[in-house]
Amino acid sequence: MQAKEKSEPVIISPLRRWLHRGWRIPLVAGLLVALLTSTGVTIMEWLENPGGIFHDASGTRWRFVYETYISWFIPTWITTSGICLLLSLGLTLLHHYHLNKPDRD
Repeated sequence: MQAKEKSEPVIISPLRRWLHRGWRIPLVAGLLVALLTSTGVTIMEWLENPGGIFHDASGTRWRFVYETYISWFIPTWITTSGICLLLSLGLTLLHHYHLNKPDRD
């Protein structure tokens, strides 16, 4: 007598696989985009120096440089990581269902 095998619902398998390893790349991609964007904007702002708030004859005001960097980094990382996570999850599910759809011949 064979024991009945428990079968997982169709959606659990790709979600489990994605939760195990699929979320890392989107977060790293968001991190890289945020690092590049924040660095570029901060350098441009420092060079432009609106109102002399970034540097003057006495030197660079690092507090303003830091605040500008952080004010660009955090929202950019959250936004791009969220978009990349949703795209990754959507592509994982689409790929799973595309490969596992029954033939209708």
